[in-house]
Amino acid sequence: MASPPEALQTLFTWAEAEHPSVALVIASGYLSNPAKDWIEQYKTNRKPPFRVRVWERPAMSRMLARQPELMQRHDITVAESMRSLREIQAAEREFFDRVWYVRKLVYEEHIESGAEQPTAVEIMERMSAAMRAVEDRYGADTLTYQTDWDWGVVNGKLSTLRWILGSDWDELDT
Repeated sequence: MASPPEALQTLFTWAEAEHPSVALVIASGYLSNPAKDWIEQYKTNRKPPFRVRVWERPAMSRMLARQPELMQRHDITVAESMRSLREIQAAEREFFDRVWYVRKLVYEEHIESGAEQPTAVEIMERMSAAMRAVEDRYGADTLTYQTDWDWGVVNGKLSTLRWILGSDWDELDT
């Protein structure tokens, strides 16, 4: 029998001494073929009094997919391309800011044209300060959209991100 990886040797030495009902090997990816072969040879040659279980990434992904609250609590993703909750929330915040900002630009235009009356001065000052903060965060040149298509994409992204986070479709309140 070839030498096992050190972690496997440690686990099985402990299991032989402590007599658990199961020795569980968990891999965040995949075990190497030599490691798998070593485990099979160990089970055949030693006939341990405990079961040996191996959980590799696909099995872990299936188990975690049935436990969304556990995944959320520990910020776990099951697919390489799946975004974490933290990333999704950050993107939702960005697109909220972008939609809110453009709506405030439109509001300012309506005030300038006389189509709307401004709200209280302190509210307008806070709105202006908040708009400058959004400009500082994302860059003023990235916050306006030249076509209806571009504006629709931004709103669609916000709606989609909110849907992923549990809101109804088309929830675009800012």
